[in-house]
Amino acid sequence: MTALQQILESPQDAAGQSSPCSPFWSDDLVTIYHGDCHEILSTLGKFDLLFTDPPYEMGELPECLWGVAPCAYIFGDKRQIAENWYRQTKYPNKDFLVWHYKNSPKPKGRWRMAMQGIIYGWDDGIGFNEDAARVEYTPSAKRLNGRMRPSAGRMEEAKAYDTSKGALPRDVIEWPALLGHLSRERVGHRDQKPVELIKRLIQTVPNVRRIIDPFGGSGTTAVASAELGITCVIIEDDIEDCRMAMARFSEANHTDSQQPKRNGRAK
Repeated sequence: MTALQQILESPQDAAGQSSPCSPFWSDDLVTIYHGDCHEILSTLGKFDLLFTDPPYEMGELPECLWGVAPCAYIFGDKRQIAENWYRQTKYPNKDFLVWHYKNSPKPKGRWRMAMQGIIYGWDDGIGFNEDAARVEYTPSAKRLNGRMRPSAGRMEEAKAYDTSKGALPRDVIEWPALLGHLSRERVGHRDQKPVELIKRLIQTVPNVRRIIDPFGGSGTTAVASAELGITCVIIEDDIEDCRMAMARFSEANHTDSQQPKRNGRAK
């Protein structure tokens, strides 16, 4: 039996009834809180990045999200973002990105959905590591050293440029979704995101040392942060998701340096 199965099948213990400000589990890089972000978030101080994926049925983003970090990535359903969330996002600068997954279109609707929206918000003065989000050039562009035929003129008039770093970031991010039982990365969460996609977005923000995810789910933000050596705090109100997140760290050996703790006690 894997660590994930053992934790999910074990009976709920005192860790499930921890006080709102007492961690459900923690190690050197990751802290998991079980509870409502409305009650917990204000007790945790400031962060460098807000990175989260709220429940898509949530019509209004919680007021407690704003002011905790100078930069944010917020995943969401395209309709929810269009009708509510983009307007509610309280950053002086914001943009709308599209995560396009070609491999897993949704089965319903006239136009089968093959994307999720991402709100990117940032305060004045926050930089952007564009190299972290560059896109690999097509083979034909590489063969031409980046030269493209001018709309009028000869090919020799086009200037070559370096294609080794990739093309500048696009607001449509093509990245495969996790395909159920076909993906070894899946842990059973209903809307799990790919770790490498999350890492790529985190790396676009300079000098990130502390990340907050108020809707932590199965802990993908924390896994990505830990792999980058960044401290992460997640909050999740579903006890099974908290256990699922904790199990991912047990299986990935993120806690080899110390015995995992629940509420300050050894597991």
